[in-house]
Amino acid sequence: MAYKIRPFNSLEEALSYAIEQLGDDKISLVTGKSASYIRKCSDPDSDQNLPFNLATRIDLECAINAKGTPLLNFFEDHIEQNTSPEQIKDHLLGILGQLSHNSNRIVEKSIAALDENSPGGSKITQSELKEISYAIKKIEEKILKLKIKVQEHTI
Repeated sequence: MAYKIRPFNSLEEALSYAIEQLGDDKISLVTGKSASYIRKCSDPDSDQNLPFNLATRIDLECAINAKGTPLLNFFEDHIEQNTSPEQIKDHLLGILGQLSHNSNRIVEKSIAALDENSPGGSKITQSELKEISYAIKKIEEKILKLKIKVQEHTI
């Protein structure tokens, strides 16, 4: 079977990546559609369109399996490429606000976990560690996104 090249930074490329990462069986299970149907949605020469509800299911499964969110990333990039510089500045400020919020979440979770009255006393329980790790992961994602956006807007 010959592989058809998808246009760079396109929805078709993002979907093709998701299919490759999850595999046919997982794609079928998650969407309730055949893998060939979903592959056809990733074909730029096909009139077959990917319904939004299936796109969100696919991206959610990618995220659960630590494969990123290729479709969400495409949508964010597409929107940013088609907006004015003022709107991009607002988006960057939003990312900075999210960074601040997420860093506060790490501090709050850590302080609560180390409190003598917490479930583990002065020791961090597995559940508390999971919450702190999740908060750290979210801030790392925002930092990466900020680095990328700043680099894109540097002269």
